[in-house]
Amino acid sequence: MSGLHPFDNQCRLRPVSQQDIERSLTWRNDPEVKKNLLSYRLPITKPMEENWIEQAMSGNKDRIVFAIDSVETNKHVGFVELNTIDYFNRNAQLAIVIGDKEEYGKGLGTSTMNLILSYAFNELNLNKVYLQVAEYNQAAQALYAKIGFQEEGRFRKQHFTEGSYHDMIAMGILQEDFTT
Repeated sequence: MSGLHPFDNQCRLRPVSQQDIERSLTWRNDPEVKKNLLSYRLPITKPMEENWIEQAMSGNKDRIVFAIDSVETNKHVGFVELNTIDYFNRNAQLAIVIGDKEEYGKGLGTSTMNLILSYAFNELNLNKVYLQVAEYNQAAQALYAKIGFQEEGRFRKQHFTEGSYHDMIAMGILQEDFTT
């Protein structure tokens, strides 16, 4: 499957596959990557990761997961997901991880966000996409703001990591505010 939108040349979104398990397992057990995942924080076993990939491949209408491939290197570098998709109210929660640290700073986050938001607004006809980001993840906050997300609220001391509680920032973008 080729990329979802022809305007982007940094990355390609494709369906998740069994071949993604080993890389994903490595990323989800890397402390630096895991700190920003905000999900399951205990060590991930191979059977757990196989189950996650199987669920991602299942075709659940309320959750769509894509693998992110770098066009330059032609390798799998992360995942992006729309979950809790509410087709009645036309909104969904977004999660993204660039797990391959060698690919940081190359614009793949921006490319991925443009692709997934184009898909959400133009293909799924959603009106809003929202997410949560830890207050300490300022690089992600800057990326989201650059794309057009706005801060909508704050969950005080919601996330515990490395011995401290941190605020979680709720951000959202409306279809009318998204420009590619």
